[in-house]
Amino acid sequence: MPTITYDIDPGGDIEIVLNKPNDQRIIPTIDFRGEPYELDLSRYDSPDSGGRYYVINELYPTDGPKVPLVDSKVRMRVSSRHLILASSVFRAMLNGPWSEASSSSQPLRQITTTGWDPLALAIVLDIIHGRHREIPEDLTIGLVARIATIVDYYDCHEVIYVYRGPWLINNRRLPRPRELCETSLLHLYICGVFSHKEAYYQMLELLLKHSEGLPSINTFELPIGSIVDKFEKKRRSIISDLLELLQDLQDELLNEKACALAKKPDCPSLSLGVLMRARHDFANANADVPLEYPYNGYSVDMVIRMIKLLHEPRPLHSNRSKHRSFEWGQSFHPCSIGGRLYYKIESVESDIWSFCRSDRQGWIDDEPPDRATRKRKRSTEMPSTEPIVYNIDTGGDAEIILNDASSQQIVPNIKYKREAEKARAARYDGRSDSTFDNPPLSGIYTIFNTEETDETEESQEESFEVKADTVNSYQTEVRFRVSSRHLILASHTFRAMLEGPWSESTSRQIKTSGWDAKALAIVLDAIHGRYDNIPKIINLGLLVRIATIVNYYDCHESVRLLSDVWIANLRASSVVPTQVYCKTSRLWLYASSFFSKVDIAIPICKEFLDNADGLYEICLNDLPLGRMSGARQAIIVRAILDDLRETLSTEDGCTRTNNPNCSAMMLGLVIREQYKLARLDPPLTAPYNGHKIEDVVSKVLLFPNSKPDGYIQKTCPCNLGERLLEVYTEIGSELSTFDWSSQKWNLSELYGPQS
Repeated sequence: MPTITYDIDPGGDIEIVLNKPNDQRIIPTIDFRGEPYELDLSRYDSPDSGGRYYVINELYPTDGPKVPLVDSKVRMRVSSRHLILASSVFRAMLNGPWSEASSSSQPLRQITTTGWDPLALAIVLDIIHGRHREIPEDLTIGLVARIATIVDYYDCHEVIYVYRGPWLINNRRLPRPRELCETSLLHLYICGVFSHKEAYYQMLELLLKHSEGLPSINTFELPIGSIVDKFEKKRRSIISDLLELLQDLQDELLNEKACALAKKPDCPSLSLGVLMRARHDFANANADVPLEYPYNGYSVDMVIRMIKLLHEPRPLHSNRSKHRSFEWGQSFHPCSIGGRLYYKIESVESDIWSFCRSDRQGWIDDEPPDRATRKRKRSTEMPSTEPIVYNIDTGGDAEIILNDASSQQIVPNIKYKREAEKARAARYDGRSDSTFDNPPLSGIYTIFNTEETDETEESQEESFEVKADTVNSYQTEVRFRVSSRHLILASHTFRAMLEGPWSESTSRQIKTSGWDAKALAIVLDAIHGRYDNIPKIINLGLLVRIATIVNYYDCHESVRLLSDVWIANLRASSVVPTQVYCKTSRLWLYASSFFSKVDIAIPICKEFLDNADGLYEICLNDLPLGRMSGARQAIIVRAILDDLRETLSTEDGCTRTNNPNCSAMMLGLVIREQYKLARLDPPLTAPYNGHKIEDVVSKVLLFPNSKPDGYIQKTCPCNLGERLLEVYTEIGSELSTFDWSSQKWNLSELYGPQS
């Protein structure tokens, strides 16, 4: 009886015991027209586990089908606060009048469950606890379905919602089915759980149009039985309506004296004869599967095609007013069977489309609010003396107190040398820094929206002073009720505050200041798995404010997928100025580097290193880009040969002939030329303001290249020219593999080989 242990929170107070792992049967079967076939279930198996999930492989035999060994168990150590906040079912188990959890004499409470796929359960619990780093994204349809059953059962949709994109929408291993099959039924269930409306409606349409009745579908333990039943009733109703159309047409042709268009009595007679023969064929085409209620063996699509493919002879009169149906693939006369039924069949198909899209089951409204008509506004009221209270976990054991809320200044101030530069930057930055103000948020975040008034053009011209007043008007206290277990698992910084030898508070209070209140609320919601209400569309200013908080508290995993969505939406709505010297590019430099967006960070980073002539014309405020300036200075130090000067001062002789005169001559040459550089205007001295790297390199390459005294060859193999080549080759390599590290920023991967 193999038992494995998987600790998610080693200090957790709950142990989930999974008996009979992977005992579920959720792969449905579809049997069209009673033709049995053997379904290969192995293609729906969960893949072998890797990384931290490797231990789960011990449950299965080394070869053969992926069936767990007899009487195996999985024990998972978790935090009750995470479970209670993420799942209403766990909340009822642990807080309610009834309990599946045992809290006997043992301090560690147990929750026993049965049948779940262990890898799927481990992934769900890891996400609930904010452990996103090794969560796989390229999942198979079988594993995603098993995850969905757990999410659906424990009602923890919100915390998993952020994975809808990588697991479902952008997963190349989950192409959207175009026919009714086992995979499309799994897709139907997954899309329902993950609130992917468009795909869900398409799968419902496949089910309604192509199902051949309940006997052909076996859903086993996949919880879509109620949907299949509902759509089975609709299937029968639609087929009945289609056959009723034929009966109505038959009655119409029986009573019609002449066709309406040509007034010929023989025309309806011909159509009636064709119709009667067709109905006879329908009834006798397949004696084993008669076309009669409940129409088992017949799909809606099949019956519609039978009607559309009715063979009709040419009309008894001219083809005036002939209609062409591209969908039906034929031309028909208005008084033919096709002409009489065309719009009625079209109405039935429209009803199918509408019915599938009216089957809403508590969808999350992910449509962004319409901000097109909103005006930029300013606060005119006095700040409130009452603190703002924002409860993330109402039963949480920790409180974060934010003082001087939103006093952080992340927008840099730039002085432009030329009006053309300023005008070009204004195309991206707008007329004032209000461009980067947080947008009004909806839902639970409206508590952070301030009273506002219209902003005039005159006030925009004094935007810096107005901005300061706006910040001061919002300097109130904000209190966040949170769970310490969520903070400890998500953030090294919070862990040190709450568990380390030092503490910022003694009563489970964490005081902080300056952060943007909306940004902090969003980050804390993400840490607690409350993804449902987090906006998917934000502006660049709010993105950078969020990034500074995530950077400080070191909780990158919690917002990794959200950052992908935010940046993708920003890029879809605006152009990233990768080659423009402006505030927007500097904010993008920070955001793209922090969130590892290579294709954005590389060109902006190179533009900065190649063209920046110092930060003396930029006030960074609270934007942490100082490391970038330090990197620029370090490269210039190399470029003006300070390192070479140190080497020449200590080496015994040149590297080629060991001639001490050679080193001495080059050292004197370097010192003389450096002295000239220091007398430039502005001087080429640290921090080297006013000088671009490429300009410095150009000046140094003009150093004279004398040969050492007494050397008889035309050129010395270790002269200054060759030493410069070595130095600048190293600088080029340094630029191409530049490791810019600020907190958790590691940009070495951003720079590939240079051509």
